[in-house]
Amino acid sequence: MEHPLIERNPDVMLGKPVIKGTRITGELLMRKLADGFTPDDILEMFMICAGKAAKYSPFMNIPRYP
Repeated sequence: MEHPLIERNPDVMLGKPVIKGTRITGELLMRKLADGFTPDDILEMFMICAGKAAKYSPFMNIPRYP
């Protein structure tokens, strides 16, 4: 099953599903959420790591819940 924002490539992160154009795995996102981080917290973490490029990440499209 294909998703427009997720890709699998055996040459990237051992073929784990990642956000397209990044090395951010779905597993990492789920672990951060399970640890109590909010989507905003996670986005801030990646903005610090990736600078302005994170602004264009598909992760920006995750809905924010109060």
